Amino acid sequence: MKSSRRSFIRTASAIGALAALPGWACTQSTARKPLALLILGGTGFIGPHEINYALSRGHKVSMFNRGKTAPGLFPDVETLIGDRDDQLAALKGRDWDAVIDNSGFYPRHVRLSAELLKGHVGQYMYVSSISAYADTLTLEDDEFTSPYAVMDDPTDESDPIYGETYGPRKALCEQEVTKVFGDKAINVRPGIITGTGDPTERLRHWLVRMVAGNEILVPGVEDLPVQYIDAADMWCNTSMPLTCAAGWCACWKMAKEVGLITRSVLMSRIARDRSLKDCAMRSVRSRH
Repeated sequence: MKSSRRSFIRTASAIGALAALPGWACTQSTARKPLALLILGGTGFIGPHEINYALSRGHKVSMFNRGKTAPGLFPDVETLIGDRDDQLAALKGRDWDAVIDNSGFYPRHVRLSAELLKGHVGQYMYVSSISAYADTLTLEDDEFTSPYAVMDDPTDESDPIYGETYGPRKALCEQEVTKVFGDKAINVRPGIITGTGDPTERLRHWLVRMVAGNEILVPGVEDLPVQYIDAADMWCNTSMPLTCAAGWCACWKMAKEVGLITRSVLMSRIARDRSLKDCAMRSVRSRH
């Protein structure tokens, strides 16, 4: 969906209400060919949406993580305990149709998992970010011709996960996956992700302000375009390359203009709903 910053703020409460309904826009029919999927991560922000959607389609899921974040969230899903920092023994000798890597933030970690899983998974999907693009990005560039963001020392791991080198590190991680998996690599570049479990204040802040009922000063240019995607909806689209019979060597851009879609119509109707404020209040309370 694409809208101005002002219309985005006006509909933020609607988005918050929808966020309480994971997968609201997804058609969750059983997959024609169920897959064995490995999720690197799984219990943070986007992982639960991903796993819920995969299970609803009939896929068999295993997740690999440290077992520290919400360890009981999926009691019926196989959990393999380890660490991206060269503690991957739990993955050895196992085979899956595909792996989805949404916890790779440092290229060395991604290289380790890609090399270990080579020959044991059919496809490697890496969840990157539009931050992987260089600051010189222009409207004429696309996901295949755009220059990568770069950093002075590609081996530097001193920055925190979401530090200043987040974008360049995501770009380097993409390159590591492609080096190992070639045309079986899929790099997904989401834009601004929101929805249930979002740990940031970039949407919740506006929900709190709206519930308060006071006048809101919105920064920025009035007609500046903004794009966002709900985490649950993102996985409806992300699963498409994995179910394709042919191999992919693709950069799957998750933020792009798609024309008139039912979501915008649904947003407008929800924004006019008298019960919207109550929905926003419930969404805010669920996060505090």
